[in-house]
Amino acid sequence: MKKSTLRMAGALLLAGALSTIIYLTAFENPGGPKKEGERAEEQDEPRKAELQEFYRTRDPRTNTVPKERLLQAKRVQDDKFAQQLFQASVPGINWTERGPSNIGGRVRGLIFDLNDPTRRVWAGGVGGGLWRCNDITAASPVWTRVNDFFGNMAITTVAQAPRSTNTLYFGTGEGWGNTDAIRGIGIWKSTDGGTTWNRLASTATSSFYYVNKIVVDTLGYVYAATRTGLLKSQDGGSTWVRVLGQPEGAPNNDASDVEITPDQVLYCGFGTFSTGGGVFKSTNRGSSWTNITPAGNWRRTEIGVCESNFSRVYVMMQSGANNGIGGIFRTDNAGSSWTTLPNPSWCDQGSTNADFTRGQAWYDLIIGADPTNSNNVLIGGVDIFRSTNAGANWTQVSQWASGCGSQSYVHADIHAIAYAPGTAGARVAIGCDGGVFLSNSNGASGYVSKSSGLRVTQFYSAAIHPNGTTNPNYLLGGAQDNGSIRTNSAGLGTGTTVTGGDGGFCYIDQTNSNIQITSFTNNDYNVSTDGGATWVRRFKNSNGFFINPGDYDDRKDVLYAEGAPGNLFRWINPAGNGPSLELSLTNFGGASITHIAVSANGRDTIYCGLNNGNVVRVNNASSLNGGALLTKIIRTGTAGATVSGIAIDPSNENHMVVTYSNYGLVSVYESLNAQAATPTWTAVEGNLPDMPVRWVMFDPRSTDMALIATELGVWSTNNLNGSLTDWQPTNLNLANTRVDMLQYRTGDRTIVAATHGRGFFTAVVPSTLRMAEPATTTKSAEEMGMMQGIAIGKKLSVVGKTIGLAMPNSNSYTAELIDASGKTVAKQVFTGTLRLNGDAFSGGIYYMRLTSRKNGEIALTKLYLP
Repeated sequence: MKKSTLRMAGALLLAGALSTIIYLTAFENPGGPKKEGERAEEQDEPRKAELQEFYRTRDPRTNTVPKERLLQAKRVQDDKFAQQLFQASVPGINWTERGPSNIGGRVRGLIFDLNDPTRRVWAGGVGGGLWRCNDITAASPVWTRVNDFFGNMAITTVAQAPRSTNTLYFGTGEGWGNTDAIRGIGIWKSTDGGTTWNRLASTATSSFYYVNKIVVDTLGYVYAATRTGLLKSQDGGSTWVRVLGQPEGAPNNDASDVEITPDQVLYCGFGTFSTGGGVFKSTNRGSSWTNITPAGNWRRTEIGVCESNFSRVYVMMQSGANNGIGGIFRTDNAGSSWTTLPNPSWCDQGSTNADFTRGQAWYDLIIGADPTNSNNVLIGGVDIFRSTNAGANWTQVSQWASGCGSQSYVHADIHAIAYAPGTAGARVAIGCDGGVFLSNSNGASGYVSKSSGLRVTQFYSAAIHPNGTTNPNYLLGGAQDNGSIRTNSAGLGTGTTVTGGDGGFCYIDQTNSNIQITSFTNNDYNVSTDGGATWVRRFKNSNGFFINPGDYDDRKDVLYAEGAPGNLFRWINPAGNGPSLELSLTNFGGASITHIAVSANGRDTIYCGLNNGNVVRVNNASSLNGGALLTKIIRTGTAGATVSGIAIDPSNENHMVVTYSNYGLVSVYESLNAQAATPTWTAVEGNLPDMPVRWVMFDPRSTDMALIATELGVWSTNNLNGSLTDWQPTNLNLANTRVDMLQYRTGDRTIVAATHGRGFFTAVVPSTLRMAEPATTTKSAEEMGMMQGIAIGKKLSVVGKTIGLAMPNSNSYTAELIDASGKTVAKQVFTGTLRLNGDAFSGGIYYMRLTSRKNGEIALTKLYLP
């Protein structure tokens, strides 16, 4: 992610298992010149993204983000997978991968395979899993995903045993501080050249939540730089011991890098965004260490060793004062003394910048030396620089933006440099926020993208074209550091970046698809009025969140979004560049909007979920001028909770589901009287594990069924039933990665899932819901007797169009009326006697599903309305 200058305002210590420090920051507007029509050159800002994600997912009781709880959630998911064989609670949802196939995402783990050192490459996506390319030199390389259902898809490092080359390892969990990072759950190992992989049982602990780097020495000893220090295994990963960290001599336990020379000398770097840095050396395979840190105030540290000159080592360090590049050093005597090297002068969009990391050396910082010539060295921050005289001076060899001459384009934010062994250093691969790039000229020039087929795009949002006949494949989504992307191919296809920077929420008018809207950060919008052919930047202010939540009213052509805290941003007629303003609403209480849902029933009403846990209904939203008269709090949530989703029953606006994305809270609530003076809300989290829920939608066949987007793919239930609600993973053919948003097209019943690591997936919902006839299970013998097998029976009556049912007063029940297509048309909670008026429904065959609060679903029967 390319970021602007940050102005630190303070810090908040997040105590707890992760021992993470996240800084609360006040942010200036993005720096650097901006050019209309060249949005790929916009800057994005990881600290803003981090801060937003922290508040969105923190446990309000501990003020931490306890991502370690995902380990338990994954165990639950695995158990359910084993039980259901991927048959989800909601039937018929089978996903298809849609890409984009040509736009990469963040890659940190990258090596050439010693079994085919000139061509085969392994790459790890930080949310997209492990990938193999058998010929990186091909004009159109083929990438093969190894397994979409590894226990963790956040792969940060890949390593290979130098004398047993069929043995490989990968580590999981980004440990440098960006909060969109997915927490890892250990290290995986292969002993057959990467064909099969198994997690090392010894790494299923908190010590391996964040594995930054793995190396293997000539004896097969494995070293892992983690957030809990440098760990060593002498038995192929069966057991581990910490050999460097606190109290073993390092300044902290945040090991950022480990490297090994051909004569088996180890160098380990320490430090992250917020912890002190240093360099340590061991000549006895980690048994003892010497502190060889250059003088200064450092944090994250990266190391480059030289295979052709064992005594020469390069070090690059983040400044402890401003988070940018602090210093570059070289030793020619294995660390006995250091030579200070100059920082390169960086051409950044046509202007000179003294810090080629743009204040984010904690995020994008890497160094690598030519294995055959120690004078040749590459360093990466936002762009790549090269020296041919051991760092005495530097030449810029790539540019992410125009205005800097004829250097090769390489996507911004460099995270990995991998030289091919045995090729005189001529071939070098680069891992970055845009995937993988390759140079065949010693890194001096000629970089070309090799990301085609490396499908690890990290989406924040999705929109789907309303016309499933003429444009069935048209999808639009906002992606991390890859702008807003359009795909329009059947099946797995390519994508086009239509606007740049970090892509936020996007919208396609469902009544006039010529109107399309993308966003950058905050309230920064681009509009197309010709179906996405051309785009114009129409509005920008710095209010709102980094990825700003909003919704678009297709009937009234009004865009709503978060504004300043306590405000609703409203933009009338974006296609015509109409008026915009911010409304200060009393019932917001100064809180910020985290989710907006426009009424699904044609009313001029929106629902705003806030970061104080409340849900506020705003009536006459397109004409409201502020205040509280036309707003009402319909749900009061937990202080510090973040509303992440609001689903509105399209046939009954009294029926709503609200979700929260925080750890440590009940995540899902349902109301059957949301428009009442005092609505009643029931927790329907049921057996859902403690993990962030990021979106919710009703199944179009029945509003007793719901789907949610979570940190571990999509989950669903076929019966919203209070504490008895049974949630199941719904990931058939979907990767085991975070899903940020779900969108639905009614015309052909297509759902799109925006994943944060594996691109788009779609599923077509079956047109009917298969149900047994007349009725099946009962969990209560007494109730089964009362229902007489439920073939209409003595207790169920239809008089005219009034449906009556008598049940014991000792229990609460939900009656759901379902039409012949499988759509829920009425739903009523009752105790004792049901009276349901069916005057609004046409005559024909219907089904009645009866659910007991105590016993779950007890009956399903067929009936006829005249």
